[in-house]
Amino acid sequence: MKHLNYINISLWVAISLMAASCTDQPSALSGPKATEETITDPTKEHESEQAGQATEGSIIAPRFHGVHPRLLVTDEQLQAASAVWKENPGRYRFLADTRGFESRQPRPMQEATHGWDDGRALLLCGALYAVTKHPSYKKAIHRWIQEGIKPGFVTDPQLIKIEGIGVQNKDLDAGQFLITSAILYDLLIHDSAYQQQYPEDLDVLEKALMAQAAQTYEDLSRLTRVPYEQNHFYIAASGLGLAALALTEKLPEQPEIQQWHDYAYLTMDRSHQILSSDGFYYEGFSYWSAFYVYATIYAEALMRANGVNWLTTKTNGEAGLLTDLDVYLAHISLPKPGRFYGYADYGPMYPWKGYDKPLGEIDARLAFYPLIQMQEYSPSPLVSKLLQRGWKSHEHAPPQYVNFVDCALTLLRLPLLKKGLDKTPALAGIPPYHYFSDHEVIAWRKAWNSNQEDPETVFFFKCGPPEGHTAAEYRKAFPEWKMGMGHVQPDAASFNFFSRGEYLATSSGYSMAKKTDEHNCLLVDGKGQFKEGTPWKTFDERDYDRYTQLRLNNVWLASSVASATADVAAAYFPKLDHYERQLILVDGRWLAVRDKVTAEESHAYSWVLNSEKPFRNHTGVEDAWITTNGAAALTVFSLNEEMEAEMAPTRVTVGFDPEPVIAERAHHLKLTTPRLPEAVITNVVRIGASADETKAEVTAEGDNAIRIVDGDSTCTIFLGPEARFDGISGYYWDEGGAWRSMGLNGSRMEMPGNRSIELTVAGQIVLNLQNGTWQVEAHMPETGTLIVQEAGEIAATLDLPKGPSMQLFDWQPAARK
Repeated sequence: MKHLNYINISLWVAISLMAASCTDQPSALSGPKATEETITDPTKEHESEQAGQATEGSIIAPRFHGVHPRLLVTDEQLQAASAVWKENPGRYRFLADTRGFESRQPRPMQEATHGWDDGRALLLCGALYAVTKHPSYKKAIHRWIQEGIKPGFVTDPQLIKIEGIGVQNKDLDAGQFLITSAILYDLLIHDSAYQQQYPEDLDVLEKALMAQAAQTYEDLSRLTRVPYEQNHFYIAASGLGLAALALTEKLPEQPEIQQWHDYAYLTMDRSHQILSSDGFYYEGFSYWSAFYVYATIYAEALMRANGVNWLTTKTNGEAGLLTDLDVYLAHISLPKPGRFYGYADYGPMYPWKGYDKPLGEIDARLAFYPLIQMQEYSPSPLVSKLLQRGWKSHEHAPPQYVNFVDCALTLLRLPLLKKGLDKTPALAGIPPYHYFSDHEVIAWRKAWNSNQEDPETVFFFKCGPPEGHTAAEYRKAFPEWKMGMGHVQPDAASFNFFSRGEYLATSSGYSMAKKTDEHNCLLVDGKGQFKEGTPWKTFDERDYDRYTQLRLNNVWLASSVASATADVAAAYFPKLDHYERQLILVDGRWLAVRDKVTAEESHAYSWVLNSEKPFRNHTGVEDAWITTNGAAALTVFSLNEEMEAEMAPTRVTVGFDPEPVIAERAHHLKLTTPRLPEAVITNVVRIGASADETKAEVTAEGDNAIRIVDGDSTCTIFLGPEARFDGISGYYWDEGGAWRSMGLNGSRMEMPGNRSIELTVAGQIVLNLQNGTWQVEAHMPETGTLIVQEAGEIAATLDLPKGPSMQLFDWQPAARK
């Protein structure tokens, strides 16, 4: 578990007392000061030069006093962005799609539905003006400041009041206004030509920021329970912090700016710790893409201002907001542009356009600015890949998927975008699989790049507490934290497949009555996990210690295998005595799934699998069902007796108006046992091409082995110890009678032809035949030796070091007989 950089609880008490007193005196906390621990990573020279140290009673380093722009870009960086734009404006044309905002009649921006959308478009106009100096953008900025901002924030203030987090989205409106207005103010204040033509505008913006920031501080500081990780909170807190950083020169005459800064700093410090445990984002891709940037832009502005680094990993090992974010985004992104894993609340909600469509018809877009930040502060080949993939995806993006704030911020840092787009990512050596250990998620694919000869299959399996294991420790350290788990769904031990450009095993997207049967899980007497069927209260923070019992054990990831055992019993109410789901995926082609469940009383257990297209009985194959989607096909083979099969559309409650609004977003196969006190349910899933409906034969060989004959390939999978196998899981696979791959998570495996492989120390090992040579991937707890025996004699040995390793192995086995 990572080190937790806790803020002393007394600081929180000081904030509360400060809010209650409502004095005009500067806070006793003063500003956060850069120290040797909080100053930027010394390995990044450009950051160290940029970082300064705030002095007593100050918010930013002295070198930035009176300097604008400074929040997210310097004047030199802005000039560099202008130069890149002038080189090839056509290349960046979608960033300038304002959808006619500059000619639109201004509306009162303090009104919720207007402030959210119009503020973002106004910021985009500001960025376009800063980069291009085109007069149409300048004119639009002036009109909206005078007619959209001045009336409701200055002349006759009707400020946005936050009556509670998540109440009518007023927190989002207030935070959005502060963020966009602070950045716009920072861009315009250094522009003498603008000020000469429109001398009143900066004064209007300044007064509007002061008024709304004061209101937002008053509203937030009243909170006794704070949902640090919820986008509804961190957007508002980030806005308050950015306003303080933008207006810091006004501190002598407006000492309350210090209070805003202190509150934003202390609360966002907790937010960034909770949000960044292992890179995985618990609310799902839609919410990451739309909102995560509001936390990172405040963190970047703070780092620029005084050297506090919340973006990247510090020397004490604590994760930052960008730590492993490239890994998360790379694995959550599916091979087809616009496609992402649909866990949590993903896709449009009712009544947005497309709310009733399956995931395959959702064309989502990757936010660029966090990638731009990674390109500067923690570059990697995966960042370049993501930038290039995302850029290609955006070239054909429908207008409604273009994020104004993301475009605005990206425009300001065009040189970094250009660098990422022009750089060839060197992905060799970066594993195409990953285990997010805090959130208990594994993601696997065979390769980062696919082609027609080797179509890419990707796999996703999750079984962890809603916000990760570390959150349980934060709950103890932050007693005022109110956990915000409303967008998490009851899907412990669910798995997903995407292959040949299509969703195969999938979830059903944004749901208002979140149900387990919308995922690929087990039902008990037709019922799912936790408090299913509610919009936002599936999880109760009082039960979080119970949720931490959800975990993946025996995780085994390599180039041709993904395997783990999920401990799922705690997900069900009443809690089951025992429930574990064991999975092993071989070569992205065959998945064996075994559920072992016991309870005090008898229950009917239903194994559910959702896909985008209908299931049907597989012609000529008993106890097998198939679904095809485009070029891809998924086949389920049941190795169970007396299970009743149901094939039907998956009906999802997507909204209330005021009665439930239902949409059919997927189709499911449901296999149900008779009522039993305990059950072992074993199924095999085959992933292939829709044009190839080969009649594979799948048979059980005892309790812990499965044999698959699929065309000229034969694969045997082990799910536990038996006469031929000592270990947790393993497999061997041949094609056309010739050995192709074998592996085990254990110590010994016997194979046909009087052949065996053995490890002197139990560990994980995979042997793949590559161009006539065996490539050995191992992960050993201690140094050990691989021993290959043929006909009772040692045929070859290989020494294996402790930890992960990859070696070539000179062993020439005879063809399988």
